[in-house]
Amino acid sequence: MLPCQSRFQMSVSEVAGCDYCVAAHTLAGKAAGFTPEGMKQIRAGDATGDAKRDALVHCVACWCVRTARWPKPR
Repeated sequence: MLPCQSRFQMSVSEVAGCDYCVAAHTLAGKAAGFTPEGMKQIRAGDATGDAKRDALVHCVACWCVRTARWPKPR
C-alpha cells in the first residue's frame, strides 16, 4: 500500500467516525511505516511536515464531509 493512500484512508475513516475503519487503517498505516504520532496527526488533520501531502489529505477530508452520506450511528 502506498503511504499517500494510507494517509487518505486514515483521514476518511476518521471523518466517517467508523471505529472499525479507523483501527484497520491505523494498522495499515503502521505497516506502511507511519509512527504513532504521525498517524494521530493525520487523523486529526494536523500538519505533518509534508505540505503537499497534507494539502491532499485536507482536500480529501473536506470532499468527504461535503459529499458523503455517512450512516447515522444507532
